[in-house]
Amino acid sequence: MSETHRAIPLGVKPLTSHTTPYTLSRLQTVPPMYRKKSNWYREKMDTLVDNDTQDLHWHLSSPESRRLLEAIFPDHMLFPHTSKCSSMTHLLDSFRGQGIYKRNNQRKPIEQWQQFPSCQGKNAEKDMAGKWHADGATAPLKGSDANRKPDFILLPLSIADSSRELDWRDVIVFREMKSRKTTDTLRKSYIEGAGKTALLLYAQDGRHSAPYLQMLGHYMVLTFFDRGGSLSTAVFDIHDNPDVFLHILLGISTAPTETIGFDETVFWDRDDKKKKVLVAWKGSSSEDDKGNPTVSLEQLIFISDTLHSRGTTVWAGSMKDPTSPMARRQIVVKDSWIDPLRKFTEGSMLAKLNDVNVKGVPQLIHEQQVQGPHPSHAEMKVNMSMHFLRRLVSQSGGRQYQLRVLFCLLTEPLGIQIMAFSSLAQLLIAFLDYVQIHKDAIVKAKVLHRDISWLNLLLVVWDASRGDSHCLDFLDHLLPETHEHLQAKIQEIPYRGFLTDWGYAVPIDVPQTEAYTTPEPEGPSTSPSTPHHDAPPTSPISPPNTSTSVDNSVPVRIPVPKTPCLISPNHRLTQTPSTAP
Repeated sequence: MSETHRAIPLGVKPLTSHTTPYTLSRLQTVPPMYRKKSNWYREKMDTLVDNDTQDLHWHLSSPESRRLLEAIFPDHMLFPHTSKCSSMTHLLDSFRGQGIYKRNNQRKPIEQWQQFPSCQGKNAEKDMAGKWHADGATAPLKGSDANRKPDFILLPLSIADSSRELDWRDVIVFREMKSRKTTDTLRKSYIEGAGKTALLLYAQDGRHSAPYLQMLGHYMVLTFFDRGGSLSTAVFDIHDNPDVFLHILLGISTAPTETIGFDETVFWDRDDKKKKVLVAWKGSSSEDDKGNPTVSLEQLIFISDTLHSRGTTVWAGSMKDPTSPMARRQIVVKDSWIDPLRKFTEGSMLAKLNDVNVKGVPQLIHEQQVQGPHPSHAEMKVNMSMHFLRRLVSQSGGRQYQLRVLFCLLTEPLGIQIMAFSSLAQLLIAFLDYVQIHKDAIVKAKVLHRDISWLNLLLVVWDASRGDSHCLDFLDHLLPETHEHLQAKIQEIPYRGFLTDWGYAVPIDVPQTEAYTTPEPEGPSTSPSTPHHDAPPTSPISPPNTSTSVDNSVPVRIPVPKTPCLISPNHRLTQTPSTAP
């Protein structure tokens, strides 16, 4: 036999390489808990953040920037009726009167800022929400695995005036300073801010977006980061555009927390001294001061540190057990920004699995789309979407962003990571369970998981008294004596395998072309803000009385789940949503 036709021995096969679909290293490719410390260093992290943001970053024109600022920070919010100033012009005149903004000399009719303006006390009851600190520029902030030092941070007054260590969990807004503006410093400052914003969102589990202020000499740029991408205003000269400078400074310093990215449905209950989340399910554990049902959050299990994409946050929580008034039920609460074009939500997939009694998967309790204030109509509650902020600017003009809506999922039971296994037998049986779960999901429910990772392989306590059972079909081919011996040993193992995170699961009996909803074309005969007759209340809605030039509707349809008995038709907040006229 010639050398070229020699058989390869059994068990020894050459390794072959294959092309990977990920052509760029990205921040979200490595879970935070498994990331090397060196990956947090700026020279490594900046490259990853650059790859994450480059396709989703909008550079706004000057008119677009002004339109965005006026919508997010309107005058009636910045200057309430009790304010000492009634408009931005009035405020600027007051600074002229104090000599803070004036001409350098009489021969040059050019006005300039003589010092950094302070708006403290200018708005009476609407004073600054916090105080700017520069101490973070010399000492890294706590609350993160990375030693990053923002130049200036805005902290709540209760913390700014205390001796508490500076912490990312307390930062409202931060800004970076550069000595001059060039194309290079503008780009590097953006990447630096994007990396620090990722740390900020990773440290604050009740936040979904954040503004970031760049100061480049006497130029400034305000950038909004959220799960769909980022929007940067035009570069403004603070001397030539003093009104824009004050608008941005006053806006980020005094705006309500929900306007700058905080989730008002995740809050701290001062009476119970617990963090809670608002839900709409009547079987929840308690209510807030407005009568909205809540679930107590006991522990943060997982939080994504990615700027864009799903931004998943998972908590261990508790709620009142309907079978016992004094008992509490341990549950899992998951917030995730999902793609609304996908027809099948994680809740609908879990409902299919639960309906056919697939073991080893989460039991669905409740699924809902989260509501929050509209960016330019804070008094209105709308289904939270990446679409609204961008519609405040204008038509996208071909610019890309990720259209995402916020969903909340309640499931049980609570598991532990597979890495916590205590014996080789426990690990082996858990992996046999994972294989069986996959088989049952495909055979019984026609559902494919599609997202296997270490974070999704869990262990749960096995309780024979509740009817739990290890699947022992793999023992059937053994001799009876061996079968009985191994069965007894396996039943002594206290944990079983548990497969979670079915957010990317799809039904295999549905063609891939039908797994996504195609946005409907906009036309005079139909309004995309008017839901279809069978559309559930998870369809994004529009505020009334908006101008025709700025459409706030989302041309997306989300179908009714197959098992509506397990999917609550209510929103996370109990207010009745407004609908488009």
